[in-house]
Amino acid sequence: MIYIALDTNTWIYLANGTEPARLLHQIRQQVITSEIAVLLPTIVKDEWDKHKNGTVKKESLKSFNNSLKDIEKTLKHLGDKDNALRFLLGDKSDKVELKELINKFKERKNEIENVIEENIQIIDEIFRTNAIVINIADHIYVKAGKFALEKKAPFGMKNSFADALIVFSFLDYIKSHSIESSMFISYNTKDFCENDDKKSLHSDLVHEFTDSNSHFYKTLSEGFNKIKKDFISKEELNLIEYLQKDYEPYYCEVCNEMHNRLNHVSYHKHDLIDERVFTENDKSQLKFEFDEEVEQHLDKQKYSSIEVGSCDWCNTEHFICVKCCTQNAVWEHEYDDKKECEGCGLSYKIEPYDYHEGSQPSYIIPKETITCEKCGNEYNEEDIIENLCMKCEDEYSYDN
Repeated sequence: MIYIALDTNTWIYLANGTEPARLLHQIRQQVITSEIAVLLPTIVKDEWDKHKNGTVKKESLKSFNNSLKDIEKTLKHLGDKDNALRFLLGDKSDKVELKELINKFKERKNEIENVIEENIQIIDEIFRTNAIVINIADHIYVKAGKFALEKKAPFGMKNSFADALIVFSFLDYIKSHSIESSMFISYNTKDFCENDDKKSLHSDLVHEFTDSNSHFYKTLSEGFNKIKKDFISKEELNLIEYLQKDYEPYYCEVCNEMHNRLNHVSYHKHDLIDERVFTENDKSQLKFEFDEEVEQHLDKQKYSSIEVGSCDWCNTEHFICVKCCTQNAVWEHEYDDKKECEGCGLSYKIEPYDYHEGSQPSYIIPKETITCEKCGNEYNEEDIIENLCMKCEDEYSYDN
């Protein structure tokens, strides 16, 4: 028997068709025949119950609804008696094709809604009658807290505590029950995979999986092909990987924290002003091994663009840190002030925009400053002498 655990997003993608629908039916069948056992951390169950009737249906029909609105808007535009196009098109403007297209869209939308509802019911049935529910033990909270303090994966992004509890409770169950064959599936490559390729399990987690003799997969299709060769064709796997890039979600931190809603953030490239100044080291100066190690860890790359987006529901602005790829929400009080990245601490300054004037927000990585130990004000590096500003240094020298 193979024990599998899926995070919440993977169950959502099974329901909305991002993964082939036959995989869901296969899981149900193999659970009944005891070929597969589904492990269900309580957090996954709670998140599924919270979002199944909102996020699953809403995101699946989003593109359909947008296309339908555009067609209806076009139809209304052509049918407006006061529209200047009437003089160009005359009364012969035939709108039958558009009306037929709208009807086909609505029929297709109803079909999709019915299939999604059926998939949701199947998942509910698996959870209710066949899944092994895993409660989160106290020592799992402690372990997750330790990883968070040490900034280890899956804490590459903010609000990753739930992800940590899910994966550690799964691994703990596998190890404590001496299970020999198991897999954990998650689309969340941002937290669970290395940043450079998004394919390999993060080095912080490799030992955890090896120690419990478990495997990690980015998609359920990839995992199932390890169970049954070519169950999913190469063409289907390529399509799923393509969809995974589009579906790898960034959720609004404000909606998640304030309203318990999973609303997507859509990103685009935005200009970035990097004011930092990097000085070249004096090659004739004596260097110690410690100095070289520190220099290797300093981020001396200057950036000219940044990913910026806004929540589809509440419009809260977010950005992706250029250094560590962590998503950061920009709260109202954080505009025109120093904003540190939640992941790496890199400082930003975001100047607000004016809707009426049509201006865009300005993103700046400010010139690095040093805080004077006496007065507490911040100064440029050249204006600091032994952690004191010029003024405080003069006063200190005068007093002595």
